Amino acid sequence: MRHILATAFASGQSVIVQLKHLTPEGRLAAPLGGKVQGYTDWDEVGIGNAQVSIADIRHADLVPFPQR
Repeated sequence: MRHILATAFASGQSVIVQLKHLTPEGRLAAPLGGKVQGYTDWDEVGIGNAQVSIADIRHADLVPFPQR
């Protein structure tokens, strides 16, 4: 996961992450997507407008760049 986040940060590519959090109904929360904005000293990553603990990320995927 860290490799995917670092690759996205270095290349300006967007990611979609699935968090470990569950909704009150017991389902996984909706995926979060956006560009990786950077990292904090507290092992968090900025994705779009959100700060997320890396420990709370269940899965991460790179969003492919559009084909020309």
